[in-house]
Amino acid sequence: MASDETRESASLKDAWREHNLSQLLYFRSLSLREKLAAVEGMADVVRLLEQMRARDGFRTGAPTTGETQAERALGGEEPAGA
Repeated sequence: MASDETRESASLKDAWREHNLSQLLYFRSLSLREKLAAVEGMADVVRLLEQMRARDGFRTGAPTTGETQAERALGGEEPAGA
């Protein structure tokens, strides 16, 4: 059983790394104008989430104790863009 869990953890870690790499390669392929628009859009989302949290209208989906499955798979690494 532990072997299956180890393989699943390694598979999740590889999947996150592959996803992060594909996102970085895509972002790198954008023009400067497209990059600036994307960053502005991300900033808008962050501001909206901060406003929602301040109004107590936003709750994270993370469990209150322990690590999420993604955190376990990454071994404490932050996903890119997080």
